[in-house]
Amino acid sequence: MASKDKQALREMMRQHREAKGKTVITDPLAKYSEAGQLFCVLCNTPVKSEMVWTAHVQGRAHRQQLVALRSRRAGGQEVQATGRQKRKADPEDNGLPRKQARMPDERPPQPSASSSRG
Repeated sequence: MASKDKQALREMMRQHREAKGKTVITDPLAKYSEAGQLFCVLCNTPVKSEMVWTAHVQGRAHRQQLVALRSRRAGGQEVQATGRQKRKADPEDNGLPRKQARMPDERPPQPSASSSRG
């Protein structure tokens, strides 16, 4: 009797493993790499598994990226679905730091620690 239960359990586990491997996300923002790794095109982030996809989509960072994408589309700007982008270089910036260091004599005077009290 116990061997039939074990066989039934093994069969159920095998079916579960096979069904798990067949899950494919069909979201337009989900892409699979050549190695089969799930990837969010919007966030430019790999997602560990299909089971985590729902949590990723409901996450704060993904939702913010989605709002930004929709606002760019509504504004007529060119849409690039790669998520984060580099800032454009400031044409007036010549590679020099914007903040200049103070000269030592420009510091406000410090109260002396050796003053004696009354």
